Amino acid sequence: DDAPQGAVCPEKLNKKGLFSLDVDGAIWKGLQLLEAGLGGDCAPPRWLADENMRLAIVAHLDLQGCKVELNIIAHEVQNMCVWYMEEHLAI
Repeated sequence: DDAPQGAVCPEKLNKKGLFSLDVDGAIWKGLQLLEAGLGGDCAPPRWLADENMRLAIVAHLDLQGCKVELNIIAHEVQNMCVWYMEEHLAI
């Protein structure tokens, strides 16, 4: 049982008319549960309720992207050095 205590299974959505949403539609019931404290005494997850946590997640993802880019650039520099040495020795 991986569901948190007090979790409520959402109502199945009817695919017909999904993109012509009504304010009383079943798709919004999850938001009502959040506004009501998830229907119990448990708090919503921090990534959902805390703006600072969302900003931290975005910053973390940006940092990870920068690390990947630096790794790619390091490989490109190494390849350019190898190519330059091969060209230099061929002269």
